[in-house]
Amino acid sequence: MSKRFNRVITSATVLLVVMGGLAGCDHVFGVGEQELIQRAKNFKDKGDTKAAIIELKSALQKNPNSAEARWLLGQVYVLAGQGSNAEKELAQAAKLGIKEESIAASMGQALLLQQDYERVLKEVKLNPKASPKDAARILQVQGEAQLGLGRVEQGCDLYKQARQFDPGYVPVYWGLARCNVVEKDFVRAKSQLEQAVKLEPKNATSWILLGNLANSRADFAAAEGAYTSALKVDPNNSAAHLNRASLYLNLGKLDAAQIEVSAAKKADPSNPAAIYMQALVSFRQAKYTEARDSLQEVLRIAPTHMPSILLFGAVAYELGSYEQAEKYATKFLEQNPDSVYARKMLVATQLKSDQLTRAQETLKPLLSQEKPDAQTLALEGEVSLKTRDYVKAKEFFEKAIELDPKNTALRTQLGTIRLASGDSAGAIGDFEKAASQDPSSFGADTILIQTFLGKKEWDKAFQAIAALEKKQPKNPITFDLKGAAYVGKNDFANARKSFEQALALQPTHFTAVMSLAQLDLKDKLPEAARKRFEDVLAKDKNNMQAMLALANIAAGSGKELEYVSWLEKAAKANPSALQPLALLANYYVQKKEPQKALRIARDAQTANPQNPDSLDLLGSVQFAADEKENALATYRKLVQLVPKSPVAHYKLASMQATVKDAAAARISFNKALELKPDYLEAQTALILLEMESGKPVEAVRIAQNIQSQSPKSPMGFALEGDVLMAQKKYPEAKSAYEKALAIGKNGLFAVKVHQAQSLAGDVKGADAGLLQWLKEYPDDVAVRGHLAQTYMQAGRNKQAIEQYEFILQKSPNSVPVLNNLAFLYQQEKSPRALPIAEQAYKLRPDVAESADTLGWILVEQGKVARGVEVLQKAAAAAPKDPEISYHYAVALVKSGDKAKARKQLEALLATGQKFPQMEQAKVLLKQL
Repeated sequence: MSKRFNRVITSATVLLVVMGGLAGCDHVFGVGEQELIQRAKNFKDKGDTKAAIIELKSALQKNPNSAEARWLLGQVYVLAGQGSNAEKELAQAAKLGIKEESIAASMGQALLLQQDYERVLKEVKLNPKASPKDAARILQVQGEAQLGLGRVEQGCDLYKQARQFDPGYVPVYWGLARCNVVEKDFVRAKSQLEQAVKLEPKNATSWILLGNLANSRADFAAAEGAYTSALKVDPNNSAAHLNRASLYLNLGKLDAAQIEVSAAKKADPSNPAAIYMQALVSFRQAKYTEARDSLQEVLRIAPTHMPSILLFGAVAYELGSYEQAEKYATKFLEQNPDSVYARKMLVATQLKSDQLTRAQETLKPLLSQEKPDAQTLALEGEVSLKTRDYVKAKEFFEKAIELDPKNTALRTQLGTIRLASGDSAGAIGDFEKAASQDPSSFGADTILIQTFLGKKEWDKAFQAIAALEKKQPKNPITFDLKGAAYVGKNDFANARKSFEQALALQPTHFTAVMSLAQLDLKDKLPEAARKRFEDVLAKDKNNMQAMLALANIAAGSGKELEYVSWLEKAAKANPSALQPLALLANYYVQKKEPQKALRIARDAQTANPQNPDSLDLLGSVQFAADEKENALATYRKLVQLVPKSPVAHYKLASMQATVKDAAAARISFNKALELKPDYLEAQTALILLEMESGKPVEAVRIAQNIQSQSPKSPMGFALEGDVLMAQKKYPEAKSAYEKALAIGKNGLFAVKVHQAQSLAGDVKGADAGLLQWLKEYPDDVAVRGHLAQTYMQAGRNKQAIEQYEFILQKSPNSVPVLNNLAFLYQQEKSPRALPIAEQAYKLRPDVAESADTLGWILVEQGKVARGVEVLQKAAAAAPKDPEISYHYAVALVKSGDKAKARKQLEALLATGQKFPQMEQAKVLLKQL
């Protein structure tokens, strides 16, 4: 089957059409061999090869040794593009007595279909006894074989000889036209094809080749006319429909192209060329999921078809599956190293997955050209942008714009670079210039508006929106942006009007539906939000986004069954979509139902066998189900599927580390780093692995390597500090953390400096440093919480209270803050202890710590009965917490239930756990 595909796609010489048709099921009974053969001939003459094959197979059931039936079946298989079947039947016909000179040409065509050119030249010879017509056919076949081997001169000579034997044999003129095209003599090529049409006006292939020639010369009107003539001759000619579809695609007529592809698929549903063209049309229509599904079907039939491999890479890129995109782009480039498009696509893919070193290597051949094009310079600019070298990035994009000054996309990207480097004014200037350059484009307008929205410059945003509205008055995106601007100004009424206007322009515009639903949810109108998505489903019953949105609404309302139901509907309606299955699997993991999660993850992997994300999902679910060995095997498969993906190697390494195979994990982490030397997650995990393996020197080396790779990043110094802390080298750790803090002003680093300095013995200095940080960043609640916790642990209750009270002003419903404050107030004998503890317990009665604090305060304040009740709930919620168990036992004693208290204390002390009140518990038990 794949051989037939290659011929349809790559050869303009053999364009054979399979037209659907079925013979009646009851035709065999009472019908003789000769009548069946005659029926087959009639079907063959009509082009119905399927029906002809059925008739001939029936004839052979009656007489397996029918030489005529075997010979005719071989010829029909040639017409159907089934080379190996044709060869088998023709060989059998020769054994049964059909003359070699009669079979030779058909056998040659069978071998051509299998691209076995050497065998054609070796086995298909011109017999002196052959008729002029057979001689012409044999020479034409030999010519095809020579061209197939790249021997143009020999092939063309054979075509000329064939014409001398039979000037009326049409395929000879097709071959001669190819020779003229190679010689760039397009006038003579056209003349050859016109002669073919003159000889056989009803031969669709001649018209198709005339169309192809005109198309290659950009004579689109002539090309369309020729394809139309082919379809007048043969309305079901899938090749003619596909060539006309290709023409319309090049002209940007996507709807017309789709009509032609549908006609080709109707004529021959299993034709891989038609399925490929459908993928191409879907890609141009931005229907990437549909394009992917078509390409998977093609690649099942013809796994080495290069155009499909390249297009699959482009589709995967658009779908965000960058590992797959890289795999297919690389595969194509290995066979076609001079493909500029494939090389650029591979660079773009590597940039998306932050493989900057590999991207630069891939780009080198294009940059080394004497005059790199604008797109190549832009890609190098993107590499510089990724490395935050804004000066170089700006330089490359400016050079690209010099080469292509009207390219608004380049101008827009230059604006983005200026914005990233802090040059807002310059960025806005670029966006405004790009927006004015191309009235039909709105990308620059959109980014300009988003820039103003991000800067909360509402008036400027509305001014830019007004300009866009003049350019794009019927574009729903215009009104999406206007709605977003009104939301920014808290003008929700006008925001609603704008989003409604977007929907009026395009009722299925999902962004506007989502924005309106969010406004509904803000106004506590979940039913209104739900109805919006239900309306989308009424127009588009399989809309996955709407189903997932309804699932989210159900989850937000605590309706678990409805949440699951919508996910199941989304999965059923979109069987190849991974997202709903992944959400379902993760739901069952969280519900501690691993077998259900596993079944769903396996279904997802079966539906998406070439999607790395499906293997990742399966591996993570297997790990959650405690099937570590299976998870390990799955991640090995992931690495086999995308061997150049650093993420895949990192995930395999993480699993190997989990199963304590440190040696294998080290190899896999290093492989990930070989592919992406600045892969921070892999470096961090490798540092941890080396620490666990007792190799702190190696861990420090990795941290220092991070510092060299990214001197403007604090992470290398922070990780070095972590290693030194683990070694109890506190002064050195403090120094490393201070370097991290100097580069990245982050509260986490301030806390780490405080911890290292405190453990080094300078508690006073450490506290002073943290207070200075809070003076500069008073709203850093995380740092303030750490300081409060430090004070509390040190018994500095008043200072701890001061910090927690500040935090409570910012987060009045924070249960941990309320709980700690209640404890501290009780320590300080403050009457505020009980009401604060009650507030924390009311917010989260299921939190054992809140219940313990409230219960203990109640007991200490003499409210023993309620204290026992609350502490019993705390002990039930956290049966392994020794302090809560102790508090409950004391409360039971005070309530007079000594037997139950004794039992509680005996059980507590029997665990052997250490806790601050252990000696008091022992004394109390003796007293009981």
